[in-house]
Amino acid sequence: MQPNKLYLKMLNQNKQQQQKQNKQAIHFVQKDLQTIQQQREEAQINLSMKNDIKTQYIIKIQEQQENVKELIQTRYKIKEQLKLAKPGGKLHNQILKQLDDINKLMQIK
Repeated sequence: MQPNKLYLKMLNQNKQQQQKQNKQAIHFVQKDLQTIQQQREEAQINLSMKNDIKTQYIIKIQEQQENVKELIQTRYKIKEQLKLAKPGGKLHNQILKQLDDINKLMQIK
């Protein structure tokens, strides 16, 4: 074989090998990119779910705060009624029971 043909053959083989390596590198990069995109989507879904849970938690806390506020107002009204009732009387005892029930509810919350 002539030196020029041998040299061209080696260049061609190197070129083919380089193209093969480039294709493999592209394949691995595409696979990595696909994995990263999938992980990103999963992270976005997880973040969305966490935000939904936080929102639900905040709503529940607000509802509980509103309930406690109502209990405090009711308790105040019952105490006002208690001042008007005759001590030891039937109405007085009923009001004391209501006040006790409200206090128990507030301890649970």
